[in-house]
Amino acid sequence: MSQTAHPAKPIAITGGTGFIGSNLIELAVASGLCVRALSRREQPPRPGVEWIAGDLEDQAALGRLVAGTSTVFHCAGLVKALRELDFEAVNVVGSRNLAQAVGASPGEPPHLVYLSSLAAREPHLSAYARTKRQGESVIRDALGDAPWTILRPPGVYGPGDQEILPLIRAMSRGYLPVVSRPASRFSLIHVADLGAAMLAVANQGRCFGRTIEVRDGSAAGYSMADVAAIAETILGRKVRTVPVPAAVLHVSAMFHQLRARISGRPAILSAGKVRELRHPDWLVKTNPLAEEGLWQPVYTLRSGLLETIQGYVEKGLLPRLSA
Repeated sequence: MSQTAHPAKPIAITGGTGFIGSNLIELAVASGLCVRALSRREQPPRPGVEWIAGDLEDQAALGRLVAGTSTVFHCAGLVKALRELDFEAVNVVGSRNLAQAVGASPGEPPHLVYLSSLAAREPHLSAYARTKRQGESVIRDALGDAPWTILRPPGVYGPGDQEILPLIRAMSRGYLPVVSRPASRFSLIHVADLGAAMLAVANQGRCFGRTIEVRDGSAAGYSMADVAAIAETILGRKVRTVPVPAAVLHVSAMFHQLRARISGRPAILSAGKVRELRHPDWLVKTNPLAEEGLWQPVYTLRSGLLETIQGYVEKGLLPRLSA
């Protein structure tokens, strides 16, 4: 099996219309790579990108997606769902379908890079965490000797991230709701750094068959108080941390799930998500890609938050920053 890159071959991406996948496409095209991306809906044409119509249930579309590629980046995944079966259908069965398509592709199989989650480290916490861990297992089992790498990022943020917007809006008003335990610490990574890390492992023989955690440059990670303090320097105003009692969080999760069932639109807040948020340790303790010289994070939390906030300001989603 060759362990060298094939620059003339395209790369393939699932989840290319999502937050992380769309950023990966931008980075790949800017790097001169040809991209083949899967999409359930018709997408506008753009230079350097070939859109493949289909989804993770469509084996024929998956075959077209991966054929003749050098690397397949599996970014598609479900983070919220109405039922646990929905998580399994995408995060487990969909991952198996893609891995089987990679294994069955003619010639030398491409390198499959699976974007998992740090949540997979604690599969007992939620259906999301469990199915991401199962997704890792089915990829390993389905590929056999074909090359694969699993990346586990912590919380991912950056311009265009809709999940962090409510927190930034709260901080712009002077407070930051804290749903985690007081001593909790967590790692983070900017979406552009994550994309660069994904491209860095492509066809790297020493990354084959490994599950690798990634993070930014802070080995100590962050507390919510750290986030508030950094936001103060960007927003030019005091940001207070406001603890949210666990009981309030659980009741809120029940309300969100009831509303989701009535509306048919899944909500991110659930009992499982509460357990994730209350887990005390989401630290990435080592950063192997950086330590091995394959990749280095560029963004600090301050520079990353500043870019993210400026992006919201430019879109009119936040008031302009103080001079």
